[in-house]
Amino acid sequence: MLRLKNASRSLRRGIRIGAIGAALGILMAGSPVNAWTIFGLELGKPATTVQCELKTYADGRKSEFVYEDDPAEVCIEPDIQLRDAPWRRGSVNFPLKRIPLIVHGSSGYTLIVGGKLEGLQFDTMGYAHQDAIIQELTAKFGRPTSVHKVTATPHGIPIPAMEAEWQLPDLYVRYESVGYSVDYGGLWIETPVMQAVRRKFEAYNRAQRPKL
Repeated sequence: MLRLKNASRSLRRGIRIGAIGAALGILMAGSPVNAWTIFGLELGKPATTVQCELKTYADGRKSEFVYEDDPAEVCIEPDIQLRDAPWRRGSVNFPLKRIPLIVHGSSGYTLIVGGKLEGLQFDTMGYAHQDAIIQELTAKFGRPTSVHKVTATPHGIPIPAMEAEWQLPDLYVRYESVGYSVDYGGLWIETPVMQAVRRKFEAYNRAQRPKL
């Protein structure tokens, strides 16, 4: 019975992803007005950044799935199909001496639709840096469409935080100064293609929830 339940759940998930994926041909018909470049990565086109190298251990063995901790240049790890979303996701890794100032850690996510880089997702430095981060994002994307002071509650602790959005004709940017921890926030950068796919997927999920 357990196998049947798991199989049924997997089938439903596959049908859900397939239904959303079937609409990608229509959604990808639109293209951004401008080609945005973020940390050297050009959105709306197939990723051309060099692929990351697998890690080599001290004894000369090469890992089968772990990538270098400190790549010589900005690189991307291969993208994979997510189990619970119609887009694919990979990683972009930065050399330790070239980590962008606003990024927490040394990597971020690439969001792939139809073989093209349509979005990026990063953890950002903590809320103590929120003003400087918004200032840098404003220098790149212009004045925010909206900025809100909110109270975040990571681990149940109330923290004063900020959320900002840039709704441009050819790009959507969202910044949250506090994530699941006070140590980092979040940054999402998406083309209209990625936005359309995400919204359709979220609408589909809402429609599947039980109604009163």
